[in-house]
Amino acid sequence: EGTLLRWDHCCPERRLVDQPDVMDKRRTHEMVSYEVETRGGRSEATFDSRRAAVGEAGMELFQTMLLLFFFSIGNHLLFRDVDRIVVKPLESMMRLVNTFQRNPVVNVDNLEDGAQGETSHLLYSVRKMAAMLQVSVGSAGRKIISRNLGSQGKLNVLIPGSRIEAVFCFCDVRNFTTISELLLADTVVVINSIAHYLHTSVVHYGGAPNKNVGDAFLSSWKIMPEMSKQQAAVNALTAFVRFIENIGGAEELNALANRIRMESFRVGGGLHVGWAIEGAVGSEHKIDATYISPHVNTTSRLETSTKAYGVNLLMSEDFQQCLPPKLQAHTRIVDRVVFKGLLNPQSIFTHRPSSILRVLQTTPVTAHTQHLLNAVGAINPLEPRSAPVVGLVHSDSEQVMDLDGARRQTWPSDQQGFGDAATMAVFAYLDGQWHQARDFFEQFLERNPEDGPAQTVYSFMRRSSFCVPTSWPGYRILDEK
Repeated sequence: EGTLLRWDHCCPERRLVDQPDVMDKRRTHEMVSYEVETRGGRSEATFDSRRAAVGEAGMELFQTMLLLFFFSIGNHLLFRDVDRIVVKPLESMMRLVNTFQRNPVVNVDNLEDGAQGETSHLLYSVRKMAAMLQVSVGSAGRKIISRNLGSQGKLNVLIPGSRIEAVFCFCDVRNFTTISELLLADTVVVINSIAHYLHTSVVHYGGAPNKNVGDAFLSSWKIMPEMSKQQAAVNALTAFVRFIENIGGAEELNALANRIRMESFRVGGGLHVGWAIEGAVGSEHKIDATYISPHVNTTSRLETSTKAYGVNLLMSEDFQQCLPPKLQAHTRIVDRVVFKGLLNPQSIFTHRPSSILRVLQTTPVTAHTQHLLNAVGAINPLEPRSAPVVGLVHSDSEQVMDLDGARRQTWPSDQQGFGDAATMAVFAYLDGQWHQARDFFEQFLERNPEDGPAQTVYSFMRRSSFCVPTSWPGYRILDEK
């Protein structure tokens, strides 16, 4: 095939065709030579095969491009699935881990996932484990999470603790033994329902649930630059008052209480402010991220003492002093005591639930707290709830059912007269003027015969026939833990 460029017949002298100028322009692979042996001699012919070579090269190029096209399509289809099923989920997991390391309390459900297919189940499992880790260790365990996710070494949960300042709230469910014996398995439903209302209220007002010990719950409000001690105290008091209000209107709890012939499930709480060591307690086999401090013990003692004084809330003097003046005006001194296991005497206070609720609705909220409230969907953080407050009776005097069920707290409906006689009685009692204190208490109890705090202190003095002990230090020691 191609043009004949040279033809030698029998000998070069008999060259029938010769195109040397064309042959000089052709490359070797563009020419084809043939030799034929005959009787008359040997014939040699050289042909121009460039056109055929160009055609073959073009066909090979076309085949190569076609293969590359199909390979690219297959590669795209393959890696699209790899990217969707493997790469993106792995990248999402790394973003989740890095974000979780920087901020262990971040809401992992709001993080972008971008995962599809079977690998997405692995990502969802990682999210669930992260959420469970957040729930299990709480705010006190954030450093444990952050340090271990940020290191490549062996898991180390027993890291050194750190000192923090916080408001602490200890809450306990009353008559837990009776409830557990009567409700059996449904006891867990009761405890979890109460915990739900408490923890929701705590988180709503910028706090953090910490420890659950059977029927008791510890929560905290850390004092930070963006949340002052006063605002933390206001938030803690608001959260507890709202919690009491909400469980009073909880139909599911009231239905369970009616099953065992109880009017309602009752709780008590203590509020205190102070320092604590935040960290992990335990061993490499089991840890609890919590707070260790005599101030935490004080909070627990305050909660325990609510039963003795017939109130649902006791506040320490340190906590009461953190409240703004208009809230302090709605509190009342109950006693001055030294709790068992502690050294320093502490004045304890209670509150007037109905009036303090109205004051809380007008108390200013800091920008940081408002940001926290907006993050959980609150339009007005102190907007009144529709659920009624258990035991409130609006008449000439306001009677608030004590949630311990033993007594009622009864105070005059006029704010100016709230606890005046009882307060003077307590000051006289602390000052060692017990006969004068007796007169004030009798005057107050004549109007409010079921007032728990007044009855408790009055009974304590009566055991000594209202004769002050010689070594009276101005406080009494509570032996109950």
